Amino acid sequence: MWIGTETVGASEVDDARFNCNVGNIGTIAQARATLTNKANWLTNNFPTPPPFPLPSNCSFLNLSVLPVALVNFTGKINADKTGTLQWKMETEIGVDHYILEKSTDGLHFTDLGLAYPNSLNNGVYNITDPSLSNGVNYYRLRIEKGNGDYVYSAVVALSLRSGLSVTVYPNPVKDEVTIQQIGNIHNTTIQLVDIRGHLIQQIQLTGPVYKLNMSKLSSGIYFLKTGDGSIFKLIKQ
Repeated sequence: MWIGTETVGASEVDDARFNCNVGNIGTIAQARATLTNKANWLTNNFPTPPPFPLPSNCSFLNLSVLPVALVNFTGKINADKTGTLQWKMETEIGVDHYILEKSTDGLHFTDLGLAYPNSLNNGVYNITDPSLSNGVNYYRLRIEKGNGDYVYSAVVALSLRSGLSVTVYPNPVKDEVTIQQIGNIHNTTIQLVDIRGHLIQQIQLTGPVYKLNMSKLSSGIYFLKTGDGSIFKLIKQ
């Protein structure tokens, strides 16, 4: 995006306003080209209030907002050591298909499953991962429109260990994260630490589900460390 790049000998751009009603933009590439075009920006170089008002009634390049509403995206480990990922949609207007992606490092994802909107499902879908990796398995849902636009869900993590399985969701987390456990893991201690390794909270899990309140924590990266050595990376928004 062009925001007033300085050049040698040129005056600094103190204020800039984008002309958001520049016409129809059909693709992400066209939107990027429009935003990086200096001609589409009004600028002012004086240390006084700019001689133009803030934009109003903007169509934001006439880009359509993806009309989808994901209610939830969750996962669980089954007794046969497979994983079931489920999601519920409030509305599916314009959705072409869903792609479930999987990662074992939380960074590099590959396609795992595909689903198409079906009115008979009442907005509820699920895909099974038949081959859980030992350790932490990460999943995210990619919701695609017919024109190529897409959005991602938050990440769900499933941890598989001998006699132990833990699910942590949602991720990123805004207020509360759910820690769900399956197997002989009652009274297990989990630690919440910050990115520098400092202990924030020690949690005693006495039941299958624990709700961890993170609403008062600063935005950033945190880690949940379980008793079996699993580590979940959490992004606090």
